[in-house]
Amino acid sequence: MKSILIGLSILIAAPVLAAEPAGTKAERASLQPARHVVVHLSRFDEDRHAVMMAISLGRTLLKQNAKATLFLDVEGVKLADSRIDPRTAKAQGEREPVAGKASDAEELAAFIKEGGNVVVCAHCAMTAGIPEAALRKGATLATPEQAAKLLLESSAVIDY
Repeated sequence: MKSILIGLSILIAAPVLAAEPAGTKAERASLQPARHVVVHLSRFDEDRHAVMMAISLGRTLLKQNAKATLFLDVEGVKLADSRIDPRTAKAQGEREPVAGKASDAEELAAFIKEGGNVVVCAHCAMTAGIPEAALRKGATLATPEQAAKLLLESSAVIDY
Protein backbone atom coordinates (compact mmCIF):
# COMPACT_ATOMS: atom_id res chain seq x y z
CA MET A 1 0.00 0.00 0.00
CA LYS A 2 2.83 2.38 0.89
CA SER A 3 4.53 1.80 -2.50
CA ILE A 4 1.23 2.46 -4.32
CA LEU A 5 0.86 5.81 -2.53
CA ILE A 6 4.43 6.76 -3.38
CA GLY A 7 3.85 5.79 -7.03
CA LEU A 8 0.63 7.82 -7.19
CA SER A 9 2.38 10.80 -5.62
CA ILE A 10 5.09 10.69 -8.28
CA LEU A 11 2.52 10.37 -11.08
CA ILE A 12 0.57 13.35 -9.78
CA ALA A 13 3.61 15.52 -9.00
CA ALA A 14 5.59 14.84 -12.20
CA PRO A 15 3.42 16.95 -14.57
CA VAL A 16 3.34 19.80 -12.05
CA LEU A 17 7.13 19.77 -11.65
CA ALA A 18 7.66 19.61 -15.42
CA ALA A 19 5.22 22.45 -16.16
CA GLU A 20 6.45 25.85 -17.31
CA PRO A 21 6.74 28.33 -14.40
CA ALA A 22 3.85 30.75 -14.01
CA GLY A 23 3.84 33.88 -16.18
CA THR A 24 5.26 34.63 -19.58
CA LYS A 25 8.96 34.65 -20.29
CA ALA A 26 8.90 38.48 -20.29
CA GLU A 27 7.10 38.57 -16.93
CA ARG A 28 9.64 36.18 -15.40
CA ALA A 29 12.51 38.22 -16.85
CA SER A 30 11.09 41.40 -15.35
CA LEU A 31 11.19 39.79 -11.91
CA GLN A 32 14.90 39.03 -12.21
CA PRO A 33 17.29 41.86 -11.34
CA ALA A 34 18.92 43.38 -14.41
CA ARG A 35 22.59 42.63 -14.86
CA HIS A 36 24.83 45.68 -14.53
CA VAL A 37 27.74 45.63 -16.95
CA VAL A 38 30.53 48.20 -16.84
CA VAL A 39 32.31 48.83 -20.12
CA HIS A 40 35.73 50.26 -19.25
CA LEU A 41 37.38 52.47 -21.86
CA SER A 42 40.90 53.79 -21.31
CA ARG A 43 41.77 54.63 -24.94
CA PHE A 44 40.89 57.45 -27.29
CA ASP A 45 43.29 58.93 -29.85
CA GLU A 46 45.46 55.86 -30.36
CA ASP A 47 42.60 53.39 -30.83
CA ARG A 48 39.38 54.87 -32.23
CA HIS A 49 38.12 51.39 -33.02
CA ALA A 50 38.10 50.57 -29.30
CA VAL A 51 36.05 53.74 -28.68
CA MET A 52 33.47 52.71 -31.26
CA MET A 53 33.34 49.14 -29.90
CA ALA A 54 32.88 50.27 -26.29
CA ILE A 55 29.93 52.52 -27.16
CA SER A 56 28.42 49.97 -29.54
CA LEU A 57 28.64 47.20 -26.96
CA GLY A 58 27.09 49.47 -24.33
CA ARG A 59 24.13 50.19 -26.62
CA THR A 60 23.73 46.48 -27.37
CA LEU A 61 23.73 45.67 -23.65
CA LEU A 62 20.93 48.19 -23.11
CA LYS A 63 18.91 46.54 -25.88
CA GLN A 64 19.35 43.24 -24.03
CA ASN A 65 17.80 44.82 -20.91
CA ALA A 66 21.07 45.08 -19.00
CA LYS A 67 22.07 48.16 -17.08
CA ALA A 68 25.16 49.55 -18.85
CA THR A 69 27.74 52.02 -17.60
CA LEU A 70 30.61 53.33 -19.68
CA PHE A 71 33.53 54.00 -17.30
CA LEU A 72 36.10 56.33 -18.83
CA ASP A 73 39.61 56.73 -17.48
CA VAL A 74 43.17 57.50 -18.65
CA GLU A 75 42.82 58.68 -22.32
CA GLY A 76 39.19 57.50 -22.51
CA VAL A 77 38.07 60.60 -20.60
CA LYS A 78 38.47 62.59 -23.83
CA LEU A 79 35.30 60.96 -25.13
CA ALA A 80 33.37 62.93 -22.49
CA ASP A 81 35.04 66.27 -23.37
CA SER A 82 32.40 68.47 -25.01
CA ARG A 83 35.14 70.74 -26.38
CA ILE A 84 36.22 68.06 -28.87
CA ASP A 85 34.35 68.74 -32.11
CA PRO A 86 32.48 65.52 -33.04
CA ARG A 87 32.57 66.44 -36.74
CA THR A 88 36.35 66.07 -36.75
CA ALA A 89 36.50 62.82 -34.81
CA LYS A 90 37.97 60.12 -37.02
CA ALA A 91 38.21 56.38 -36.71
CA GLN A 92 41.64 54.81 -36.65
CA GLY A 93 43.27 54.94 -40.07
CA GLU A 94 40.71 57.32 -41.62
CA ARG A 95 41.95 60.49 -43.29
CA GLU A 96 38.61 62.30 -43.18
CA PRO A 97 35.39 61.76 -41.19
CA VAL A 98 33.09 59.30 -42.94
CA ALA A 99 30.03 60.99 -44.45
CA GLY A 100 26.79 59.66 -43.01
CA LYS A 101 28.55 57.92 -40.12
CA ALA A 102 27.66 59.10 -36.62
CA SER A 103 30.53 60.59 -34.67
CA ASP A 104 31.67 59.20 -31.33
CA ALA A 105 29.91 62.10 -29.59
CA GLU A 106 26.64 61.37 -31.39
CA GLU A 107 26.90 57.66 -30.53
CA LEU A 108 27.65 58.54 -26.91
CA ALA A 109 24.61 60.85 -26.79
CA ALA A 110 22.45 58.01 -28.16
CA PHE A 111 23.85 55.64 -25.51
CA ILE A 112 22.90 58.11 -22.76
CA LYS A 113 19.46 58.77 -24.28
CA GLU A 114 18.81 55.00 -24.34
CA GLY A 115 19.50 54.80 -20.59
CA GLY A 116 23.25 54.25 -20.41
CA ASN A 117 25.40 55.89 -17.74
CA VAL A 118 28.74 57.57 -18.38
CA VAL A 119 31.11 57.79 -15.43
CA VAL A 120 34.40 59.66 -15.79
CA CYS A 121 37.43 59.21 -13.54
CA ALA A 122 37.76 62.62 -11.84
CA HIS A 123 41.53 62.34 -11.43
CA CYS A 124 42.03 61.37 -15.08
CA ALA A 125 39.77 64.21 -16.26
CA MET A 126 41.77 66.68 -14.18
CA THR A 127 45.05 65.29 -15.56
CA ALA A 128 43.70 65.65 -19.12
CA GLY A 129 42.62 69.24 -18.41
CA ILE A 130 38.89 68.51 -18.61
CA PRO A 131 36.91 70.51 -16.04
CA GLU A 132 33.52 69.23 -14.90
CA ALA A 133 31.82 72.07 -16.79
CA ALA A 134 33.28 70.69 -20.07
CA LEU A 135 31.76 67.21 -19.70
CA ARG A 136 29.20 66.15 -22.28
CA LYS A 137 25.59 66.18 -21.09
CA GLY A 138 24.88 63.07 -19.03
CA ALA A 139 28.48 62.33 -18.04
CA THR A 140 29.43 62.47 -14.35
CA LEU A 141 32.73 62.54 -12.50
CA ALA A 142 33.61 59.79 -10.02
CA THR A 143 36.04 59.83 -7.15
CA PRO A 144 38.26 56.76 -6.67
CA GLU A 145 35.84 55.54 -3.97
CA GLN A 146 32.83 55.95 -6.29
CA ALA A 147 34.67 54.19 -9.12
CA ALA A 148 35.62 51.31 -6.83
CA LYS A 149 32.01 50.94 -5.68
CA LEU A 150 30.80 50.98 -9.30
CA LEU A 151 33.22 48.22 -10.29
CA LEU A 152 32.61 46.08 -7.21
CA GLU A 153 28.82 46.22 -7.57
CA SER A 154 28.77 45.36 -11.28
CA SER A 155 27.92 41.95 -12.69
CA ALA A 156 30.76 42.14 -15.19
CA VAL A 157 33.47 44.52 -16.39
CA ILE A 158 34.48 44.55 -20.05
CA ASP A 159 37.74 46.30 -20.89
CA TYR A 160 38.60 48.26 -24.04
